[in-house]
Amino acid sequence: MAEENQNENKEKKQNGLKNIISRLILSVKRLRYKINRKVIIISSIIIIVAIGGILLVPMIFNSENVSSTEQKAKDLEIMIPKSAYSGNKQFIIKEIPEDSIEYQNLTSMANFQGKIYSVLPSDGVEESSLVPMKIRYKIPNDLYFGDNFTNFSIAYASEDEPPVISELPGSRIIQIDNSYYVEAETFHFSKIGLIVKSPQESDYGMKTLTEKPANYKPDLVLIPGTDVNFTGYLSNTNTSENPYGSNFWSVLFKERTIWQYKYPLVNTKSKTYYDSYQGFLMRTGSKSFIEFEAKRFAQELKRLPNREFDIIAHGVGGLIARYAIESDKSIDNVRNIVLLSTPNDGTNLANPLFFNLIYGKDSNLLMETLKIDEETSFNIKYNSNFYLEQINSYYYDLIPNSDFLNKLNSFGMREDINYITIAGKNSGIKMDLNQSSLSRLYPEFINGEGDGIVSVNSALIPEAKTKLLYDYKFYDLYSKPDVLENIKKILEDNLDAPDIKEFKDDEFIETYEQLYSQNSDGTNVSQENNIVDQQNPEFNLPINYSEFSLIKNIEFQKVLNYGNPLLHTFDSKVLISTDSGIYDINGNVLLNTEIINSYEYKNRFIVTSREGVFVLDQNSQEFIKIEEALIESDEAYYLPNFGLLRIFHNVQNSTVYLDKEIISNNSKIMEIEEYNGVNYLVFQNRISLLTKDNLNDFITKESIVDITGSNFDYIKNIEIINGDFYISTNDYKLIYVKGDRSFYQILGDGDVGRLDLITIDDNLYVFGSDTLTYLDIPNKNFPGNYQRFDYSNFNYTIMEDTVYGIRQTSRGFELWKGNLTSF
Repeated sequence: MAEENQNENKEKKQNGLKNIISRLILSVKRLRYKINRKVIIISSIIIIVAIGGILLVPMIFNSENVSSTEQKAKDLEIMIPKSAYSGNKQFIIKEIPEDSIEYQNLTSMANFQGKIYSVLPSDGVEESSLVPMKIRYKIPNDLYFGDNFTNFSIAYASEDEPPVISELPGSRIIQIDNSYYVEAETFHFSKIGLIVKSPQESDYGMKTLTEKPANYKPDLVLIPGTDVNFTGYLSNTNTSENPYGSNFWSVLFKERTIWQYKYPLVNTKSKTYYDSYQGFLMRTGSKSFIEFEAKRFAQELKRLPNREFDIIAHGVGGLIARYAIESDKSIDNVRNIVLLSTPNDGTNLANPLFFNLIYGKDSNLLMETLKIDEETSFNIKYNSNFYLEQINSYYYDLIPNSDFLNKLNSFGMREDINYITIAGKNSGIKMDLNQSSLSRLYPEFINGEGDGIVSVNSALIPEAKTKLLYDYKFYDLYSKPDVLENIKKILEDNLDAPDIKEFKDDEFIETYEQLYSQNSDGTNVSQENNIVDQQNPEFNLPINYSEFSLIKNIEFQKVLNYGNPLLHTFDSKVLISTDSGIYDINGNVLLNTEIINSYEYKNRFIVTSREGVFVLDQNSQEFIKIEEALIESDEAYYLPNFGLLRIFHNVQNSTVYLDKEIISNNSKIMEIEEYNGVNYLVFQNRISLLTKDNLNDFITKESIVDITGSNFDYIKNIEIINGDFYISTNDYKLIYVKGDRSFYQILGDGDVGRLDLITIDDNLYVFGSDTLTYLDIPNKNFPGNYQRFDYSNFNYTIMEDTVYGIRQTSRGFELWKGNLTSF
């Protein structure tokens, strides 16, 4: 009986392969004769390579437009497109009992939540599908924290012993009726479960990895592909102060600000993100995630017109970068683009038909027919499976001659941008495959012709000014010292240092001589004034800069075992606001509740929480609850005589409600500022005055740019002193606007921080993460004195003559204090 079943399974495999071949050859309707498995495999390889038709018609892989069969369990649903297999394949979904040893072993290895299911083919034949199959797992309602959270993924456990547990890449969160699901794609099933992580909001776009003082060298933008380690850290640089080690890009480019472009093509996509993608699909008809991300990256580059960039991208990241700059010629702030192992002409590892020919096939048969050894058979099956699963949600973009690649390569390379293409020629396969039939399927696996993922011909663009070839593998290429040193040399060639280095970021000039030369009598003379001043400026700006101890006697106080601590000064007390409550400086609990916001308003300290609104009055010893309403929003501010201001953030904008009415949804809100009973809402592009009836724009980015002639990124925060406005921006400018808006002046342009503005004793202190400077407000003077810290801070407050700060170290959040220098 067992022998009959085995023969039956063999026959089913043969018939499946016959149908694959028949679909590839348009002139052949069906195969009418029996042939053995060896002939099937050899014939399939020869026919596929010969006709190449599959490479020209990627639309046959579009499973979203093909009807499918659905199978369901309590929390799990699988969808098998009709074109996934040659026949009507069914699967058996079985719940693994929670009291079983298997379930206990799986939950001990990963943070599975709820039921785990075994999904096995009913015919007992393990095959890889020709197009992806979908999996949906229902999210428990009590674990769903909002549309911008991404703390879920679908994981599968292999049949190995012990099993290997992997999260399915490229999953997304969707909503059906009143329920939320994680949806993922895969080419084969196994044991399936839901992984739940700590709640974390999605964070996409251009993010700073390392900030440095401005200089003549462009910033770096790193765009990873499927390898998340591309922007990682060097393990051999660990110290007790820096346990995670240094980022190797910051070690290589010590003087440059380094950005990372974050996007979720591998990680779980939030519902907010996926809804945005669906809108893109409806508007454009393009289902390409890579094109969608390229459009977003282009917007990020245009959002920072005053910065110049060199781009270094790996794998798919290079396609995102190319599409962004080549489809939008108005982007003019990119100088160089380095493409490491980028599949400019695609990769055959993205082709599920090719993988289907080797997945689930007997190893001895593959060894015999393909003329490969056992180690090679294992490595090729493993590497092909791993990469195809990594790109399962956008694999069709990477098949050679796909619609996306044809569109990308039709734009033409930019003549004003220097292209550096770098390829690897070590596939990681020890055996010489030149004599194997497999070489026609996967040139990426031939040493000298590919790096195991991308072929040399695909990675090296012929028109690129620089083409480099190294004997390294795909996942090793970018971290090799000789590759990195050559990248550095190329990017820093022809960079002539100007006489003046502009300031940028939270740091200042390294030496006095970098900015000023000396007269014959030894006095310092500025070479150039970078500030755009109006005639008869109100503020005197620095003639020179000098390092000065604005805070003395800095002492470490304690480690704060709180989540996201923030400092406040209220009623001669320093308060510490955390995610879970309010504490005094000695660690005593003043309010125990889940905090949304805490802020001072009209001499009262107000806390909005999930449980309502609490207030601490001056000279009071405890918080009093004044509103019982449950608050569900990203931010919330209770404004007496106005109502409750609730704020919901998405990727681009904030939706602001005053009670139940929307008052703004077209810009990101940064903070609320109250002055003499007037409420100002600070958005990225404007400062608006809130009245009982409406929201009126008071100062706009457009008006500042028009009057000063100086463009900037966006408004970060403000301080109002004697009715006048002091505005810091995201790109390190400080702008003065007279209260009646009759006068505007740029006070700082790269030589100031952007973290916070605090007024004390007639001085405006301008804090950066590791710098401090100040303005003498009564005398309208910016002296140019600054202090640099050896560590990075993210919060400050001042009480009388004492400055408190919080920094983050290997020990956690640390509180320090120091004495403010009097003038």
